[in-house]
Amino acid sequence: MATTLRKTSRGRPRQAPSARPQPKREAAAKRANGGAGGAAGDGAVKAKTAKRADKTGKSDRIVRDTFKMPQREFALIDELKQRCRALGVEVKKSEVLRAGLLAMRELSDERLGQVVRPLTAARTGRAARKQAKSATPA
Repeated sequence: MATTLRKTSRGRPRQAPSARPQPKREAAAKRANGGAGGAAGDGAVKAKTAKRADKTGKSDRIVRDTFKMPQREFALIDELKQRCRALGVEVKKSEVLRAGLLAMRELSDERLGQVVRPLTAARTGRAARKQAKSATPA
C-alpha cells in the first residue's frame, strides 16, 4: 500500500489523513472521553487530576472565562493597575481581579454583603445584530 504524502506549510512532507493509522485516533478519542469508551464521568476525571496535582505539587489549572461588567467598574481595573505601577508592581487585569477575590475572601459576611448588594447585574447574552437596510429605495 503506497502512502500519500503532502507538504505542510513549512515544506515538510506529511501523511495524508486517510493514510494515518487508526489506533492513534482511537487512543486520542479514549483520552478525550476520559477512558475506555467514555465510561468514566467528568467527576472521575477531575478527581484523578486533583489527586495527581496533590502528588506532584503542581498548582491548579488555569481556567479561561469571559464576563461582562459596567464600563465604570472596568475602568477601575486600569486605575488599580496604575496605583500598583506607582508602587513598583506591574500587574495584569487578571491579577487585579484575583487579588480582589482574595481580599473579598477576608471580609466578614456582613461586610461582604454590604459590598456586593449595591452591584447591578450586567445584561446577559450577546448584543442584537443590526438589520441590513433593504436595497430598494422606498
